[in-house]
Amino acid sequence: MPNFVRLLFVYLSSSVGPVLIAMVLSAAAVAGFNIMSTIRGKGAKISLGRGLGMVILAAYLAEVLSVTVLQRTGEPTGGTGYVNWYLFLAWREAWNQFTLRTWLNVLLNIALFVPLGVLLPLLWPRLRKWYLVFGIGLGLCLLLETIQYFTGRGLADVDDVFTNTLGTMLGYWCAMAVLARPKGYLYLAGPGAFALAMAVLFGGYYLKEYGNLPNAPVYPISAKGVEWDLQCSLTGEETAPVYTMVPPDRAACDALSLAFEEALGISRDEYFDVEYYDDGAFYSNHQGYFLYVYYIDGHYELDCRTIGMDILAEGTQESEENIRAQLAALGIQVPESAEMTGDGEGNYTFTVPAVHTGENMVTGTLECKVQEGVVTEVNNDLLTLTPYKDAPILSPEAAYEKLKKGEFGGNYWLTTDPKSIVVTGWTISYQSDTKGFYQPVYLFRLTLDGGVEVDDAMVPALK
Repeated sequence: MPNFVRLLFVYLSSSVGPVLIAMVLSAAAVAGFNIMSTIRGKGAKISLGRGLGMVILAAYLAEVLSVTVLQRTGEPTGGTGYVNWYLFLAWREAWNQFTLRTWLNVLLNIALFVPLGVLLPLLWPRLRKWYLVFGIGLGLCLLLETIQYFTGRGLADVDDVFTNTLGTMLGYWCAMAVLARPKGYLYLAGPGAFALAMAVLFGGYYLKEYGNLPNAPVYPISAKGVEWDLQCSLTGEETAPVYTMVPPDRAACDALSLAFEEALGISRDEYFDVEYYDDGAFYSNHQGYFLYVYYIDGHYELDCRTIGMDILAEGTQESEENIRAQLAALGIQVPESAEMTGDGEGNYTFTVPAVHTGENMVTGTLECKVQEGVVTEVNNDLLTLTPYKDAPILSPEAAYEKLKKGEFGGNYWLTTDPKSIVVTGWTISYQSDTKGFYQPVYLFRLTLDGGVEVDDAMVPALK
């Protein structure tokens, strides 16, 4: 996770200024309090240990304010900002995508407030009541979310309130397990329950046969008041094949880049970059060659806009034959049955709905940019899939009922809020899941309010 570590380091290092200021001010406040107590000759002084703890608390609060507000960018909303009211939205997104990055987004939001729950009962014995720590943690969360809402720095999110408050209580329970002797072990029930819940969650994922669909609906979209008009048949099969493929590893990504470099006449020098990220591998010579290969299914984005002009062809016509020939020169084979479409501005798409070559299936799209008759950019999402097994699927009628309930992938309602929807057709397509399988999904074609065309309202098909 090198990119995530770098991002985390940037966040922490950017907070050095506010943290140092908070430490200096809090240390000065503690010293000033003790000096005044000495001058007056009365009143308890703050001990060295508690004073140090208060300085740490001030530094921690400065870090939290910096990470959640000060380092964010945005414009004041004047009270009209967006609020996410969907509880567990981030958890559901993490479940669907099941990547290290998405889960760390949830878990780090919890971990961010654990120190608060530890420091409060440690510094002030009066705060060893759970409801006091809970109230302080919740209050701080609400304050930060309110600041984010009005300043536009960050997103006001009910999920953050939940995860931050949970982190506060986890810290409190751990601290009290040490402080509340001899029965402090009873406080470990809270962290134990959390650990058990996470073990069940992750264990259940690894025990089930198929992975999760990243584009699966996260929450039902409100379809209240929508008038539905079905203008297609809902007759289909009871089963559909599930496919699989071997996702590329780093060696396969390296080999793909080397093949492109050879085809384009590129020689690596000390400026050539190779980076391995959480989701893919990156290659660039910073002189016109760029390649990003995604680990999940091997699709890639290639940019050779300046090099292609010199190597592939110059001044040629933007014909399908020429484009196919240039792709072949790059080592990219497009099935003969692929249908090519263009937008008149040099952007072309080859579409392969599903072509069977023996037992395998080729499906997906390949998009390319053509400038002065030369292919300069390629987004290759063509996949060769191997059959895994036939699996029972929802009937088209059942999928249609889910569609009407808003249980589909795609946030069309957020921008259009349609009042009438005509369902003009559907098809079975395939999407990759988080375990490398390609699951069947229903794609419905819709016409919203008699105008907007939607052809990818997705309902997962597996039962």
